[in-house]
Amino acid sequence: MSEVQVEFVKSEVATTGVGATCRKLLLEGLSNAEVLVKLKELNPASKTTSACVAWYKSDLRKKNLLAPKGFINRYFMMVDGEKVECDKEGNAL
Repeated sequence: MSEVQVEFVKSEVATTGVGATCRKLLLEGLSNAEVLVKLKELNPASKTTSACVAWYKSDLRKKNLLAPKGFINRYFMMVDGEKVECDKEGNAL
């Protein structure tokens, strides 16, 4: 058998997935439509739809990280496994 050599090359591809980016944008207060436009700008080949964005928003609400419909958005972040309220920029209150 011949020896196989492997070369590792640093990738220029973003390592943050669509889901993480979508959640971040939703937590920044962007609407579903604004999030979808931004995701398409970041990755035109993405197959993300408005239904995908709605799913991520629903998931954030289920995890109590985004206010329910009709409520003013409150922002939270996880610190050492604890949910901490923060401002829009991520500074703990």
